[in-house]
Amino acid sequence: MRSDPDTPPITDAWRSMLTDFDQDLRRRAVAEKTRRAYGIDAGQFAAWASSAEVEPPGVTVRILRRYAASLSEHGHAPSTV
Repeated sequence: MRSDPDTPPITDAWRSMLTDFDQDLRRRAVAEKTRRAYGIDAGQFAAWASSAEVEPPGVTVRILRRYAASLSEHGHAPSTV
């Protein structure tokens, strides 16, 4: 994930989870472009969660709904959310 001054830093716990996720995608022979797209989406969620002080074990359906709502509030199309 590229460093963006507007993106909050990702915690070490999230960084580890993103690495594990990518390794699992590689293990399952997921296409490079798909892995990259999933990595971007997961990285954006990790940045949001880090800024909300939510660590990986604390992710619940309610947290995911809050994230989806934040995407909508920032003008993302429903198909993107």
